[in-house]
Amino acid sequence: MKTKLYNYKILVEPDVRTGTNQPCYTALIPTLGVASDGNTIEEAIENVKEAGSLYLETLVEDGLGIP
Repeated sequence: MKTKLYNYKILVEPDVRTGTNQPCYTALIPTLGVASDGNTIEEAIENVKEAGSLYLETLVEDGLGIP
């Protein structure tokens, strides 16, 4: 089985949580349309990486192409 390495851009911006107005950060992988958030920049990046990985696993399991 061949392994391919894909690189995706992650965009992070300051945000506030709906309802609590607490500061946070939102992270987005535009190519995949996957977003997440976190209390810190690092947490937001880790969360969106995990969400992106799960999304890609689902695409592979369903036999769909990887963007």
